[in-house]
Amino acid sequence: MMRDIFTRASTTTLFIGEYEDDATTPTPYSTDVEPGSQAGDENAIALIRKLADDHHVFYLDFKTDTDSLPDKSFQVWYKATECIRSLITQPWWSRVWTVQEAILPSDPTVQYGAIKLSWMVFSQAVSNLAMHFHKRCCRVKVRNDLAEEPPIVTFYNKVTAVDRRRYHQLPLNMLLERFPDRKATDLRDMIYGVLGLAHDDAVAAGIEADYTIETVQLYAQTARKLIQLHGDLRPFMQVYHFHGDRLPGLPSWTPDYSLGGDWEYYSVALLYVQDFWKPIDMGTFKPPPGDNPLELDVSGILFDDIMAVGDTVTPCPNGRVIDVFDKWIDQIRFLGYWNTQYPTGEGTYGDNMWMILCRGLIWLGSHDYRMATHQDRQLMEDDIPTIPNGRPVNIDLQLLYYQRFFITRKGYMGLASPDIQVGDTVHVLVGGNTPFIMRKTGRTNCFSLVSAAFVHGIMQGGLLHKKEELESFTLV
Repeated sequence: MMRDIFTRASTTTLFIGEYEDDATTPTPYSTDVEPGSQAGDENAIALIRKLADDHHVFYLDFKTDTDSLPDKSFQVWYKATECIRSLITQPWWSRVWTVQEAILPSDPTVQYGAIKLSWMVFSQAVSNLAMHFHKRCCRVKVRNDLAEEPPIVTFYNKVTAVDRRRYHQLPLNMLLERFPDRKATDLRDMIYGVLGLAHDDAVAAGIEADYTIETVQLYAQTARKLIQLHGDLRPFMQVYHFHGDRLPGLPSWTPDYSLGGDWEYYSVALLYVQDFWKPIDMGTFKPPPGDNPLELDVSGILFDDIMAVGDTVTPCPNGRVIDVFDKWIDQIRFLGYWNTQYPTGEGTYGDNMWMILCRGLIWLGSHDYRMATHQDRQLMEDDIPTIPNGRPVNIDLQLLYYQRFFITRKGYMGLASPDIQVGDTVHVLVGGNTPFIMRKTGRTNCFSLVSAAFVHGIMQGGLLHKKEELESFTLV
């Protein structure tokens, strides 16, 4: 019903919240205003309008751009970015049910206190901000350069999360991942609150609001229905055991749709790159009916087990990412592998290590990638020296966030989530676009799912040619 209301509405106002009305006389672009004040909030909106008008408001070396802002310095605009904090911390941005009212109307109006402006101003502002960032004409501090995410980056992330659905139809599976910072008092609403945005998927999968079932049952049921709908294991890409406390009793193979936070870099990146890979030759999977709705029967092969693990990359300055990467290299050298032939026969471990740094993908900008080939090695070698003090052109280091290096007994190198451990097994499953790390339980052929994985050398097919090679496994 809410979907129909918002879609058919001629005008819609999104009431973001009230700012604190004070006696401060607004002084446009003054560095004296404080975040949270009326003058500060008005400056924040003024900055957003400037961004929407395609002004260059961030400068290298704090210089003034006399063409676009003749009397304003970097410091003025930096103060305005701090003032954006009070806008983006309003409760409206954290409620899952408010997503529909921003996405479904054709041109919603944003109201913040007495200020009104079109949502399209927000959209144009973040679009221009991204363009300037990628053109490198303006310096914007991003999350991995600082201890805390700057408010302007948070504003970009929150608006972009909405706009990706406003302008592009997203499947329900991605929508359930799109708004990790939104919350609901009833955890079932983390699913029900976005059903109207993927109406066709929800109907086809048979997912509808039903408050008679408990949250754990709902999450497991939703994951199973999405697997049935798409014929693949895409919900597995959203399983993160390393972040937060999962709901008690939730099966290991089921995403906890109530979790949110810093892992969004890891999760969003994986969702965009998973379609590049196809390690198996029989991709369609239909889960067989089972007696226990909290268990899932899958088929595939146990490819190998993990022999050694390395350090984990977390969101940090680029130089620290390289420090961790160097430790992975040291580990390969310590094991005596560096100058020996890699299992695929294409060069030594030293020749293949760059594939781990880029996670097998060449970055084209934003969320666009292409698969790396051995002909791209020179691109990587040219990029690596720029990383500690700059931003690489061809390597998206966010693909390494929350990734831990591992080596299997057969000698394959890979990356997976931080909670993998020695003895975990690498599986290739029908319906999976990546290998998966699983952990043995006390039952025969029974495992818990730990993580999706990147395993260099098996990501592009060639496995599971014959059905008789398949084994059956139960995930709990």
